[in-house]
Amino acid sequence: MEVLIGTAECIVSSVSSTSIVCVNSENAGGLTLTINLNGATQTDGSISLLGSVPTISAVTPDVVSPVLTTAIQIDGSNFGTDIGSTTVTLINQADSSLTYSLTVTNVADTQIDCTYLGARTADYWIMVTNANGNSNKFTFVSKVEITSVSPTSGSILGGTELTITGGTFSTDTQQNLVYLIASTDDDILCDVTAATTTEVTCVTRAQTAEMTGTLDVVVATRIVEESVCGGTCNFEYTTADTPEVTALSASSFKAGDVITVTGTGFDTINDIEVLVGDNEMTPTLDSATEFTFAVPDDAVPGAD
Repeated sequence: MEVLIGTAECIVSSVSSTSIVCVNSENAGGLTLTINLNGATQTDGSISLLGSVPTISAVTPDVVSPVLTTAIQIDGSNFGTDIGSTTVTLINQADSSLTYSLTVTNVADTQIDCTYLGARTADYWIMVTNANGNSNKFTFVSKVEITSVSPTSGSILGGTELTITGGTFSTDTQQNLVYLIASTDDDILCDVTAATTTEVTCVTRAQTAEMTGTLDVVVATRIVEESVCGGTCNFEYTTADTPEVTALSASSFKAGDVITVTGTGFDTINDIEVLVGDNEMTPTLDSATEFTFAVPDDAVPGAD
């Protein structure tokens, strides 16, 4: 079924044996109503304008998180001042039967303030309806998006700090879940350490047997809405980025000695951890191939 007012589609939201309900985006009167159904066409030229219908010129913001409550400002004209007769609706562009209502908090003739409470990841139309009719359609997007991941490879031992750039992330680190996902659909968490609306930082865990090849990086929310990829969104565990110890400056040492460790890849991990027995050392990274640490006074003789 297709319903047109003039040449513009009226989006059908429900159909019964006696009525069709659709959302109209035309702002002019004197147009013809056309219904196309199963090859048959019915027209009616009696559509007339009730009054000055609302018109949307801007929506701020027009890209939002699927799960974060967000204040929305709609600019335009002919909104009136009657908050009781004003509604703001999101209509899923792929499935017009899926709609969400925004909570209207203030109405002036050229501006509406409302609250978005969340919607599934999708492209939507936003519409204003008042006593004079429906406004034009305006694009509105609900999504979390990743545009880049850096670096794109790291140690199989974990410890690589990833910077994920994108948009509409939660600033609450506990609300962002970062997954590295293999082609087999196996996944592993990357532990989030910081978050802003445009950047999430996490530290990789050690590679598991399933996590081979190029992995997809996904930022998810705690109500299972996943990010979409708008750029480079991959990571790979590699032995080339895995640190390796090749030599110690001494094979035996005592408390107070400073030991130099040489090798490769020491700059590829977020934190270097050195243990002498059960004692954790605080190393000093001198270069990608060398770090030093001081043996503590309470080191146990014979410890590795």
